[in-house]
Amino acid sequence: MEPARNKARNEWYATLREENRGLWHDCQKKESSIILEQRALPKSERLTRTQICDIVDAMTTIKDDPEFYKRVESLRSEFSTKASLAAKKKRQAKKVKEREDPLPSSGPRVDADMVSASASETPLGGELPPSGGVGVVGNPRDILWAVEYLGDDAVDRGDAPSGTAWTLLCAGRKSPDTLLRIYQGVCVPNKKELEDAADETDAFDHLDDVLKRVIEIAEAAVA
Repeated sequence: MEPARNKARNEWYATLREENRGLWHDCQKKESSIILEQRALPKSERLTRTQICDIVDAMTTIKDDPEFYKRVESLRSEFSTKASLAAKKKRQAKKVKEREDPLPSSGPRVDADMVSASASETPLGGELPPSGGVGVVGNPRDILWAVEYLGDDAVDRGDAPSGTAWTLLCAGRKSPDTLLRIYQGVCVPNKKELEDAADETDAFDHLDDVLKRVIEIAEAAVA
């Protein structure tokens, strides 16, 4: 039975007990006899709690009492408010816990397909190692190498500067967008960093210096 109706009904019968003890006693006796009869029946054939209450309530004027229905609506609103507050407190407690116990971070994270592996763990033929979790991108040069040779199918495992670089290239061949996101997040400097590396007048004359600066920035990002 609905909690609001159950509580309002119990209150109504408590008042009935004070005002008409004989009728209250008859209702209690009727309810007990129905419950006893139900125990002898298979569970699938037994009446629900609400159905039993409906039979007993037919002996009284509870269903004709407007105050009873007003009380039910009042309790519904009360229970709903309490449930909303409880849910809000639970969400707040969760947020506090997340702030107090942040997940450990050891550098830029990548998707499961980008799990770092040594060269010995990486199969031949450009296939990815089995996904087993989330890996950490180490040397930014590995990312730059993987991006540089992403479109070159002739590059194989022996050309890679490290096992991680080869893994990144294999993953990029399978999901270029994922490799691009890592490249953008780790290796692409912002406007201020580029301005610090080379001003607009001599940037084209000193591309090598700018690229070296980009690598330095990327290394600092994962240090």
